[in-house]
Amino acid sequence: MNSTRFFPYFKDCVGAIDYSHIPVMITGWEGSASDSRILADALNRQHKLIVPTGKYYLVDADFANAPGFLAPFRGVRYHLKEFRQGCQPRIKEELFNLRHSSLRNAIERAFGVLKARFSILKIASGYPLNTQVNIVAACCILHNHIINEKHDQELDFENYNDIGNGEDESEMHEDEGNKSSEDENECDFRNESAAARREKQRWREFRLGLASAMWESYKSEQNIN
Repeated sequence: MNSTRFFPYFKDCVGAIDYSHIPVMITGWEGSASDSRILADALNRQHKLIVPTGKYYLVDADFANAPGFLAPFRGVRYHLKEFRQGCQPRIKEELFNLRHSSLRNAIERAFGVLKARFSILKIASGYPLNTQVNIVAACCILHNHIINEKHDQELDFENYNDIGNGEDESEMHEDEGNKSSEDENECDFRNESAAARREKQRWREFRLGLASAMWESYKSEQNIN
């Protein structure tokens, strides 16, 4: 986050939410639950996820761009592989998506390192839910202790992704550009209040403002008119 690629643009980011980093087995949730369903449950359960005031999480394009959850622009490329092959951002939305994806990718690699050290985290177990939760917490505590105390035993962070097939997460959305622009709003105007719609519009304007600020700085650095 200290890089000028990310700061000050993402200074209020507190984390990233993509998909189920650690698989768990829950009665009534058999099979693979959608990202949006998991997030909705996390926001509405008894001990719910609370986004600190003024902060937000980065999310991928499977989620709505809504207050507290900053998503990439849809219909605009953001595959890291394309840019690694020498392509450069052509518009502010591409630059925003590239940096958004790069920052999320760092978090995915961190989970990859954790799961490489504790293989029990790679698959859902048949233990009771509370036990599964405690296993994850214990592994994270041990992992952080090892990092703090045994620097010479750290795994190579750069070589791990939290993706089973070894591809960057950003490569998993190759059909994103084909999604209807109508999906961008993610609003059901029949059910949402006017206040909720205004808040979502404010959030879209916030994202556009970040993209514009990034682009102006980038053009100056690259001497682009």
